[in-house]
Amino acid sequence: MNVVIGIISRCNDIKIDEVLISKRPKGSLQGDLWEFPGGKTETEEDEFDALRRELKEELDINVSVAEKVLQFSHKYPEELIVFSVWYVRDFNGIATGKEGQKIAWVSCDKLKEYSFPVANTSILRWISQNIS
Repeated sequence: MNVVIGIISRCNDIKIDEVLISKRPKGSLQGDLWEFPGGKTETEEDEFDALRRELKEELDINVSVAEKVLQFSHKYPEELIVFSVWYVRDFNGIATGKEGQKIAWVSCDKLKEYSFPVANTSILRWISQNIS
């Protein structure tokens, strides 16, 4: 399965201050853990279009500029997932949990206080090295 992920940030006057995370539903794979928003790429859909679609569906934001920063795979017992991670540089709208999920803007240095799926380790490392 191919999945696109968005690292969405907002900043204060001098630096990037926070990134957006969302909580997975309790009954889902890796449920009740926090994650970075995104979802499955549909057949014949390119990654950027999938990212834009997923973030519009999940958060009601319109991504205008994003840069692919990571690609990696993770083998869960259920299946192999290939992650394409994008750093969202510009978007319009106010993020809301359109699918009933909790969302939070979290300071980069506080991300370690949240529980994420093990597959998110590479994303958290990238944030600590490039944003925070």
